[in-house]
Amino acid sequence: MTAGPLIADTGGLFRAIARRPDGRPSWPAYSRALAAASRVVAPAPALVEVDSSGRALGLVDGVVAAVAERLRVYRVLTIDHDDFGPLRIGQRFTQRLEIVP
Repeated sequence: MTAGPLIADTGGLFRAIARRPDGRPSWPAYSRALAAASRVVAPAPALVEVDSSGRALGLVDGVVAAVAERLRVYRVLTIDHDDFGPLRIGQRFTQRLEIVP
């Protein structure tokens, strides 16, 4: 079943493709979310997170949010629940992002 388009950040993609020694997914929910997406957008500047202090939104997370806003794709595959959970995007900053899984 296709779940619609999905924007993925680096952590979400790494979890989606990670495998255990026996070949099974390390994080099945992430793997299923990636496989079920009708389209996956991974922003090109998959750079190292620049904000190591953890107090501000990192570069890649900021780009993911900007791409989500521009494409109007509000589902994000990520492990950064603390960064994306409170974030609001859109013209009036009222649009929440759906964090997958």
